[in-house]
Amino acid sequence: MTIKGGSKHYKQGKIEPLELTESQDLGFHLGNVVKYAVRARFYTDKNVVEMAVALDKAIWYCKRYKELYARKRSIRVSKKVR
Repeated sequence: MTIKGGSKHYKQGKIEPLELTESQDLGFHLGNVVKYAVRARFYTDKNVVEMAVALDKAIWYCKRYKELYARKRSIRVSKKVR
């Protein structure tokens, strides 16, 4: 079953972020990293603030995933982004 909808900017590439997330079994956190990174690209010429917000969200989800991964494996992970 195909569900129609979603923003048109997600459909401008060869593969939608959702399809990539599902095909790679990325899950919620990394799927949102993909989604917000793709979304940011469409704000570059229009709204720098919205682009920065989208990138901040992608970074937040990435850091959150990193923390959860470390906690599950009882390892210490640097909070510094490299």
